[in-house]
Amino acid sequence: MTAMLTVSIWHNVTRDPQGRHAGFSGFTPGDQMVKVFTYDTPATGGSPADIAEDAFAAFNDARLSDEAAGLARQYRARALRSVSVGDMVVVGETALTVCSAGFARLRGTFTPVRVHEHGTHPIE
Repeated sequence: MTAMLTVSIWHNVTRDPQGRHAGFSGFTPGDQMVKVFTYDTPATGGSPADIAEDAFAAFNDARLSDEAAGLARQYRARALRSVSVGDMVVVGETALTVCSAGFARLRGTFTPVRVHEHGTHPIE
């Protein structure tokens, strides 16, 4: 039996004092995050960053394998926006924030919230 890892996608919904989305500038400790999607993937020895890259590609309409295309269809069926800078991909126990180029390990904490807004719909 193949070991599995749970992957979860979190959207950053933090707003600045003027009401604009602040997460697009990058993750800041304490940002408000909404868990929007979860799936299991085989633990095949790829690094958490490699798995996060695959998730980023799947949820940003890149050219995909059949399996990834199926996940992308499920993601889009929930009317979710693309994964963007400031969002977070959690692979197993490793939380990675989306940067302008690649990912960084989560530094600090975040505030989990349940907010519905255009392109962001909480699960669980």
